[in-house]
Amino acid sequence: MMTRVDGLVLARVGEHRLAFPATAITVVERWKGGPLQVAHARAGYALEPGPGRLLLADTDGIVVDSLEIFRDSAKVAAVPRVLHRALSGALLGFVTIGQELWPLLDVATLSRAIIRMKATA
Repeated sequence: MMTRVDGLVLARVGEHRLAFPATAITVVERWKGGPLQVAHARAGYALEPGPGRLLLADTDGIVVDSLEIFRDSAKVAAVPRVLHRALSGALLGFVTIGQELWPLLDVATLSRAIIRMKATA
């Protein structure tokens, strides 16, 4: 089943692509480190953390290398059943932007999954 999402935050982490529903993001700001405990998306790819952009969804946040805003509506392809539990349920589907496939993710769930992953590593 395909649905639609209006507005996306398209993020890069190294050579990887991540998309987030723009309506779920409450704050976007530069991240240079600090006392706030947030997940670094780079940890999900075994990359060293570094400065980037912080995306907050209420109290949960994730740091990405760079981002851009996609204001148009996009079709969301459903998550295959085999991936329903991937990333603790953070995977919401897939969108195609500019002939590239982007995983659509929930910021809060992804942040918590990465923090748990690092705690058990």
